[in-house]
Amino acid sequence: MRTAIYVLKPTTVTIRSRDEGDQNVQIYRYQSRLPPRPAVGTFEVPAGIYMIASHGELQVSGNDLTTEIAIVDKDPWPDPPAHVLELEAGATAPLVRSFFQIAKGVGD
Repeated sequence: MRTAIYVLKPTTVTIRSRDEGDQNVQIYRYQSRLPPRPAVGTFEVPAGIYMIASHGELQVSGNDLTTEIAIVDKDPWPDPPAHVLELEAGATAPLVRSFFQIAKGVGD
């Protein structure tokens, strides 16, 4: 599965997994030069577009964020809403779709 997290304002996010194989999944930020970080836990995140690839569904909670889930290889990633593109400088629908498509297979 791929989970998109669209963080509208800096916030605290909590990510949990029920799948033992997902306890070490990583969270990736769109166009970040920083390495991914462990995703399971509670931590502060700035506004932006994030992705986690996992075996099972993740529980994501926090204020000022929305999530979208896709089963790997089932469907193409949908275009993000216009307000999501404003979260990252230079983001376009094709580039964001590409970010999630490149991530296919990560964590599987």
